[in-house]
Amino acid sequence: GALKTAVKRTVKRTTPPPVAKPSTPPVAKPSAPSTSTPVTSGVSGSFTGATFDASQSGQLWGRVSVTVTLTNGELTNVSAVQNPSSRSSGAFSYLTPVVLSQKLTAKTVMSISPSSLVSQIRGYTGASYSSYAYWESLQSALSKAGL
Repeated sequence: GALKTAVKRTVKRTTPPPVAKPSTPPVAKPSAPSTSTPVTSGVSGSFTGATFDASQSGQLWGRVSVTVTLTNGELTNVSAVQNPSSRSSGAFSYLTPVVLSQKLTAKTVMSISPSSLVSQIRGYTGASYSSYAYWESLQSALSKAGL
């Protein structure tokens, strides 16, 4: 889709790095429940999503948390942290510009499942599990905003 095309345009590599296909789909598990009260659309402010583990078969690549800034319900900024940081956090430098440059709406972001996203970008970011956790946290932040 449009997201895959945008990632291809953003990533300027002639050959994507090889990425081992996971034997099972990535599992992002929230490490803390949401405590924020949803608000109505047209909202402005910053919202931080739940923290998700980027892990595979017991290997933890880090805990990922995404913060979105909204202005009248429009995504105006997205930032992500991974703790501990790993080379996988480099995936965020591809995902964030795509989300912002494509002017994706909250509805569009919410409609893309994390596993669908990972299948579209596999081989471009080299960080499937961190990308999965990023998308889960992004969706969590939008849910906190009531979108």
